Amino acid sequence: MLILVTGFAPFAGATSNPSWDAVEALVDTRDVTTVRRCLPVAYDAAAEALAVQLGRLRPDAVVLTGLDRGASGLRIEERGRAVVPTAPDEGGALPLLPPEPGTPDLATPLDAAALAGAARGEGLDARVGDDAGSYVCNWVYRTGLAAALRLGEGGLWAPPTLFVHVPPASVAPVAAVSRALARVLAETARQVRALRGCAAGSLEVGDAGALLLGDVRPHAGRALRIGVSGGIGSGKSSVTAALRARGAVVADADSLAREVVEPGSGALREIAEQFGPDVVRPDGTLDRSRLARTVFADTGARARLEAITLPRIAARAHEVMSSAPVDGVAVYDMPLLVEAGAAEQFDAVVMVDAPPSSRTARLARRGIDEGDARARMAAQAGVVARRAVATVWIDNDGTREDLGALVERVASEWLGMAPPAPVGGSHPGGQ
Repeated sequence: MLILVTGFAPFAGATSNPSWDAVEALVDTRDVTTVRRCLPVAYDAAAEALAVQLGRLRPDAVVLTGLDRGASGLRIEERGRAVVPTAPDEGGALPLLPPEPGTPDLATPLDAAALAGAARGEGLDARVGDDAGSYVCNWVYRTGLAAALRLGEGGLWAPPTLFVHVPPASVAPVAAVSRALARVLAETARQVRALRGCAAGSLEVGDAGALLLGDVRPHAGRALRIGVSGGIGSGKSSVTAALRARGAVVADADSLAREVVEPGSGALREIAEQFGPDVVRPDGTLDRSRLARTVFADTGARARLEAITLPRIAARAHEVMSSAPVDGVAVYDMPLLVEAGAAEQFDAVVMVDAPPSSRTARLARRGIDEGDARARMAAQAGVVARRAVATVWIDNDGTREDLGALVERVASEWLGMAPPAPVGGSHPGGQ
């Protein structure tokens, strides 16, 4: 689960801000990946910075923090007030567009009492508040609540948003506040999972969940084009298989990579010319292990190899996807979709993710030890880069049956795919 967590920069001549200090000290867990951002103490600049992060990350949830010098502990603020600020910010400015008279307050959809209870597990005073104040804290909180509400009205996932006021360091050490904040994040993650399946833009089947993060953009006159991607061990191939079962024509990047270097192919001849005849076995097939030892030790060699293979793979993928009927669906299973900058080629991108522990366990069943698995995972695009291009985000932490049932719902409810046909319609080379 991806949670955007923010704090504020130092203000009023201070050299630090306990809200940002506590955020910086957080340690990610198996269940929660955080993206942390420090906001300026300025009405419009902070609101704009938050909006940019929401647009880029489209997180599962947002937890904003700020300092309350008079607080005796953590305060979980339920409400962002529609107040007209009168105190200038650090730059001496007031908001350009204050709320109109009669504008309603906005409240978090999360259970603030449960969140406060979680924070008290660290021995700190933690209670529910009903007013984030009238300064920049409240302004940013209400901005986040309003932005999430707009996403929900558009049918997309609206990340539940929360504001936590933290006490000064003289009341509670930063380390203790950070540990309490980590408990708040864990409880937020638990509540978000409970919200899935009943909120707009979300689906849940067992321990597998999906979020609709962007609009599916079909083009008239051709099949819907879907890119499927995800990190190694995430379950990407299982998602592709489920879409194939719904009748999608599938181009598989890994299968096509093998196809373009078959014995006698032009690509194989060029590879032998570039890297020597020893990379071709006596039976005429490519010795992938020997080539890999050469390529992965030399970035220049890898670039030369990709210059030979990638254009051919792309051309074959285009041929396969173009074979889909106009009213059908064409899927490209592309592990390096993010790295290739290929997201804009598709009408929708389905991105598959899973906790690192689940991924390493799956890879172990394929004979890949944990060290090798983690090295491969680290070499691929991270969760933030993948999230930025996803239309549909799938968290695959359940069983194979959970994932299959979830993809069925994604296909019918979000991708508009017909029920499975008795006979599949996939490209025979797609795996």
